[in-house]
Amino acid sequence: MSAAGGGDGDDVRLEQLRRLYPRWSIWRGRVTGDYWAMPPRGHATQYELITAHNAEELAQRLAEAEERHSRLGGARAPGAPVRRWPLDKPPALS
Repeated sequence: MSAAGGGDGDDVRLEQLRRLYPRWSIWRGRVTGDYWAMPPRGHATQYELITAHNAEELAQRLAEAEERHSRLGGARAPGAPVRRWPLDKPPALS
């Protein structure tokens, strides 16, 4: 078991996220066990550090950041998942 209660499954998921978002710097804090991601240079969210309590929450936040980046005209990270919205509920405009 890792710091702050994370398990091997979270470590595997973290490695998957690193492969899915190769331009991002993704890591897990040693003391708190929180998950972190720093966007690549030139990304729409380049000045926002992303934090999450677990790997799945980080995956969700990374997907949201990539979606925001693509809405603003940037390219999605190679291999990044495309977020699908339900047909009856379009995303809110910001």
